[in-house]
Amino acid sequence: MATVKCRSCGNENDLGDGSCAYCGSPLPRRKASADVAREVPTDREPPASDDPFATTTNAILHLPTGRVISLAPGDRLMVGRGQDSPLADMCTDNISHAHAYITVRGDGVYVTDNRSTNGTYLNGNRLEADREYRLAGQTAISLGTDPPLRIDVEVNQP
Repeated sequence: MATVKCRSCGNENDLGDGSCAYCGSPLPRRKASADVAREVPTDREPPASDDPFATTTNAILHLPTGRVISLAPGDRLMVGRGQDSPLADMCTDNISHAHAYITVRGDGVYVTDNRSTNGTYLNGNRLEADREYRLAGQTAISLGTDPPLRIDVEVNQP
């Protein structure tokens, strides 16, 4: 079976897995170049702006435990206390199961509050639900209150 290497911890995982079995980080979704070539129509190449891998935009999440999660274009990370979140073990009851999403696309890194009960905060300012906010440079995202879970995000964009 084909495998994919986790960008955060370096362990090999099955290609079909969505997150690393060792550290919980999202796994790269890019398919092998041969598979991609078969899926592209032969009459035209997709526009560069539609290719989420066309840039080197990425995000590095620094968690309170010292753990680091790397995200690349095409990754969408759900943060919250739900078992699908790599942060679940750090969350208290004041954080929703699917609290917010961090999305990396070729044009930038975005955070979206998922109608959480106790809010998502960007550098101390509460976000409106269901609205994408673009992140840049060094940013602090806080989930919930009393106490909030703080995630430091480092955005690298060309």
